[in-house]
Amino acid sequence: MTETIKLGDREFTLRPPTLGQLRHLLDALDEMAGASGGALIDAAAKLVASGLAAAHPELTVAAVLDCAATLPELNAAVAAILHMAGLHSLGETQPMASAAATAGIAPATSSALSMAPSPPAAATPTA
Repeated sequence: MTETIKLGDREFTLRPPTLGQLRHLLDALDEMAGASGGALIDAAAKLVASGLAAAHPELTVAAVLDCAATLPELNAAVAAILHMAGLHSLGETQPMASAAATAGIAPATSSALSMAPSPPAAATPTA
């Protein structure tokens, strides 16, 4: 299974990652959680480079950062990479909350991707 993503004027083939590549991808995803500003762009570039490693092992983070990509293209690339790795369902009506916030290059506002959000606090009986 392969797919193509576009960043600026460049197209990249996307293939499922190996377990070793998945480990790097998850580390990059962890860096995105809670990041903002330039750190979020850097973490997204690491995720993209990690996610493209199966088809483009020569691609560096610096090369990803040099792409004249738009934020919607970066969002689409992150979503496609997460989907290819089995971490994201493109059919969801609202993609994973923190992945969407993270991929949307906005501050993350929810729990880690591996955990569901906590339920609301229950009322505490008082004497």
